[in-house]
Amino acid sequence: MVLFKLALKTIVSRKRLSLALILLASISSFLLVFGNSLTNTMILKTEEKAYQKYGEFHAVINDIKSEDLKKLQSANAVKKIGHIQNLGRTESFHDSNLPANYGVLDQNAVELGHIQLESGRFPQHKDEVVIESFLKHAFSKNAVKSYVDLEVNGKEKKYKIVGIIKNYSAVWTPPKVDGARNINYPNVLFHENSIHLKNNKKNVLVQLTKTVNENEVYEILTDITNNEWLTSNENLLEAKTQYLDSFQILKFLFNAILLSLSIACIMYLFHVFFRDHTKKIGVFRALGLDKKQALLMLLFQKFLLLGLSSIVFIIFLCTYILGINLFKVECDTNISSFMLFILILTVIIIWTSFKQVKKIFSKDIISNLNNNNSRLKTSKNIINVKFYSKISYPFKILFHNLVLKWKTNLLLVITIGLFITVFYTTYLIVEE
Repeated sequence: MVLFKLALKTIVSRKRLSLALILLASISSFLLVFGNSLTNTMILKTEEKAYQKYGEFHAVINDIKSEDLKKLQSANAVKKIGHIQNLGRTESFHDSNLPANYGVLDQNAVELGHIQLESGRFPQHKDEVVIESFLKHAFSKNAVKSYVDLEVNGKEKKYKIVGIIKNYSAVWTPPKVDGARNINYPNVLFHENSIHLKNNKKNVLVQLTKTVNENEVYEILTDITNNEWLTSNENLLEAKTQYLDSFQILKFLFNAILLSLSIACIMYLFHVFFRDHTKKIGVFRALGLDKKQALLMLLFQKFLLLGLSSIVFIIFLCTYILGINLFKVECDTNISSFMLFILILTVIIIWTSFKQVKKIFSKDIISNLNNNNSRLKTSKNIINVKFYSKISYPFKILFHNLVLKWKTNLLLVITIGLFITVFYTTYLIVEE
């Protein structure tokens, strides 16, 4: 308890340096968490944009056999299956020169494909359809609520257009097609329960339980079905992985540089904070302080500073989370980088404390009491005599902040520059 009080008293007696240490550690922690949260959010946004454009499935299998479908449904590697049933094709949709396939997508296929309405609604009755956006140019007026003649199962019938979906089939990976071109993605969609034709070819969208590359997708699914009409969703896999390596490199560089600079500055401040402890511990040694007690006192001091820094960081983090919730900003907050930072600092604190105590107790009490940091004072005196004492006060302040505090300024400039670079680069990538 006495050692703890001595440690606390030392921190209070050096308010400015203690505050500098606490702020540096807490701000560094916050920047690490904020930078990682930003990068993680950018990765999620990139994935979401890829899913919206190319669908959230890993492959499409055309003309699937019932036994292969059963294998897929029972396979552990398969997460979800969406069904597509093609019902026909016309080379002149609504008497235009626009070709169109028509068919049915079940609810899973709509969800996996991220089929989005542009206007109107999805069909709810047997005589209703939705069309892809490009087909609305076949109509001279608004396509919604118009009627179109379609031949299904040898019978022609009028169908009411109740909605328009955003173009999707042109951006999805083109599936393998047969000579009759009747296994392409449908551009006109009926209600999923409106038509049941057993003799029509069925296709499925397959979502796996994990994100994998194109070759792995093909290997996993061919092991299950060995279907000749299997096509990996190359567009999605390329879009998702194209920038992920760049994101991970930026994230690693940001963490590595900020961690290194922060730890270097904190170690320097610790050195300044404890450089006069040799003399103080010499006094305590004369009063009976042993090596173990000296180590405990140093550890108490450093962990008190680390604990106060963590409290300030938590205040920053809570304010940040409150702000993003208040303004409804989507952000993936992750404190794993903070935990790594604290772990590294803990190891450094323990290591430097043992090293300090070993160095202090390697000398006798008289040497401890006579310690005066002559090297540090000499370097300052050289600056003062040769230059610092000869300039006017405003220039002294400028010189002091730019030259004598160059490490702090360098940390600030590099951190801000790196943060701006990461933010701007990831923003451009996501927008693209």
